[in-house]
Amino acid sequence: QTLKDEPGDERQIGGSSNLLQTLLQHDLVDRFRLVTFPLVLGSGRRLFNAGITPTTLRPVDLVVTDLGAILATYEPAGPVLVGEM
Repeated sequence: QTLKDEPGDERQIGGSSNLLQTLLQHDLVDRFRLVTFPLVLGSGRRLFNAGITPTTLRPVDLVVTDLGAILATYEPAGPVLVGEM
């Protein structure tokens, strides 16, 4: 909670899935900004590992670049409701 009380409106995590997992476990993530590149490599690190409580994300902004990268911003929107999209 101390981190949320510090000045400034955002903290960015680039490439540290371990730190992200810790923040998610303590309900300290207010917004996700994800960049998706139009490329399939077939392997790599998972952003959300086992043990993270499934959560519905609500899109709040979406931009597609000229090269096809997707810049998406999401906010947590509560528990997953099975059977709904």
